[in-house]
Amino acid sequence: MNKKALSAHAAIAAAAIALVATGCGVGEPTAEGKIATAADDYLRALAEDDTAKACAHLTATAKSELDRPCDDELHQVASRIGSDALSAAADGGVDVTVDGTRGVA
Repeated sequence: MNKKALSAHAAIAAAAIALVATGCGVGEPTAEGKIATAADDYLRALAEDDTAKACAHLTATAKSELDRPCDDELHQVASRIGSDALSAAADGGVDVTVDGTRGVA
């Protein structure tokens, strides 16, 4: 096999390994992956002050425990923390633990 063909095979193998390692959307997402995505979406919505989208990520129980309407509460939270910090948190990712039907990010 010539050097050019060997390089092409090595590149294909490396790409295949990268696809398997990252999951790349192949197959069903894991519970951990779903929770991490939801947490990321929530943080990004807060960073963009899209409180309606952020509120959509909260359970009815969580919303019922707020002192005022969800949009108002999350707007204050986002203002207090700041867009840069929320974006950095989303960029940093989250550690997720799943125990049966309960997941924690």
